[in-house]
Amino acid sequence: MPRSATKEIQPQLQDSSNTAQTTGLRVFIYGMQSSGASLVSFFLAQKQNTIAIIDLWNHCEAPYLEDAHDKDIVLKCVVTTAVPLETHLLNFKPDKKILVLRHPCFNYASLKNKDYGNQCGSVEEKFKILDSIFDQRDQFDLVIMYEDFIFSPNKVLKQIQEIGCDPNLDNFNFNRSKEEILNFNLQHSEWCKNFYKRRWNFGNIDFQKNTYELFKVFKYISLKDILTVRSLCPSLCDYYKENFHWDIYKVYIFSLSLCLTLLNDIKSCVSKNIKALTNPITS
Repeated sequence: MPRSATKEIQPQLQDSSNTAQTTGLRVFIYGMQSSGASLVSFFLAQKQNTIAIIDLWNHCEAPYLEDAHDKDIVLKCVVTTAVPLETHLLNFKPDKKILVLRHPCFNYASLKNKDYGNQCGSVEEKFKILDSIFDQRDQFDLVIMYEDFIFSPNKVLKQIQEIGCDPNLDNFNFNRSKEEILNFNLQHSEWCKNFYKRRWNFGNIDFQKNTYELFKVFKYISLKDILTVRSLCPSLCDYYKENFHWDIYKVYIFSLSLCLTLLNDIKSCVSKNIKALTNPITS
């Protein structure tokens, strides 16, 4: 809106500036730590010639990256008490804003024992902020559920394309490696070069397909912790209940079933190894 208004007031600028033609798309990703936001960012970074700050450290403000204005940029920031969302948006000036969410119970279970969970605010403080941001989610162009990203990729791909980004199914192969992205970042952004491993890195990305895909999304969580999360994130919990039928009891029962599944898999694996060790080797 501001750009079109400027063109109407000062039409002579159209002939003297090609900024609109050379400006890349700036995509801002926001989410809790351990929410899957890094994976979504890495997915969008699969487009060639894209600068991608997959994990801006939690105490840092988003940069503008003025020297890379002609490149597509993907920047991911996380919920903390150190830097409010508004500051990131003011600094980075994104064209598109995406909020990544994961069921708060499983997100909490994944984060609470991480060494960075209580940095720049306690885990509980961060989940309170998350619920407030969820209540104001209309400020984002798109809200992506991590569960959909893992189990319904075509649905998420269509949603992303509808807001003006242009990924394709091949992005899910993650052919563009961390090393390629890093090299491109360092070649085209002084900020990226000066602050790699000082203000940004690649986070804890796990994009390899495996037989334990369920455990990427769902975690065991005690009933006590479920009730804690329910008190911290009432709006987000209600949303998952209403739209995905995940009430607190279903979460608890499902997390228990995950434990049983894992135990059975371990038991089966141990049994096979014992048989292999005890059976005579035949040539």
